[in-house]
Amino acid sequence: DRDGDGLADTDDPLPWSVETSSWPVTPIPPGEDGLPPTELSSLVAAVNFAGRDVVGPEPFLLDMGATFSDDRGFGWKRELSASVRQRQRMPEVIRDTFLFTRSHDVWEYKLPGGNYRVTVCVGDSDHEQLGQNVTVEGQTLMENQNTESGMFHEAVTTVAINDGRLTMEIGRPGSKTNTCVNWLLIERVE
Repeated sequence: DRDGDGLADTDDPLPWSVETSSWPVTPIPPGEDGLPPTELSSLVAAVNFAGRDVVGPEPFLLDMGATFSDDRGFGWKRELSASVRQRQRMPEVIRDTFLFTRSHDVWEYKLPGGNYRVTVCVGDSDHEQLGQNVTVEGQTLMENQNTESGMFHEAVTTVAINDGRLTMEIGRPGSKTNTCVNWLLIERVE
C-alpha cells in the first residue's frame, strides 16, 4: 500500500507510481494554449501586447498601448499604456502579457491593400475573463468569449484590406467585462 490509502497495491484502482500517473493527461488544444503556430511562412507581422519593460520574443513587435503613429505603423485610437499587464505566471511572455479594456477600443496596423489571415489570442494567465469581444475589419472574431484562468482562446479570420490599415476592435461600448488581447498575427494570403 505505497500510497497509504488502505488498499493493497494489487487491488488499488489508482496505484501510486513514480514512473506513471494514473490520472489521464489531456493536452490543451492548440486554439486554447495561447501559443502561436510555429509554421508561419507568409508572416507579415506578429504583435505582442505588453508593457514597456517586456522583452521579446522574436519575431514579435511590442505594442505598449500607445496611440497610432505613422512612423511606427500601428497603435490605438487612444492612449492605453496603463492597461497593459504582465502576470509573472507563465514562462512564455506572449501568454503572460496582455492589454485590456473594460469598454471599447480600436487598434490599427498599416498594411498595403490585399488579403490577410489574422489570428488573435485573448486570455489572462492569472484570472478568469468573461465576455471578451474582438472584431477584425468589422467581422466578429469573438463574441462574449470566456477564458478560464491560465487558458486562452485563439481565433482566425481572413480579411481584405482596401484602406491601408487593418482595424481590430476589442471590447464593446458600455461593457462591464474585460477583453484581454495577448497577441496578433498577420499573414499574407495569395
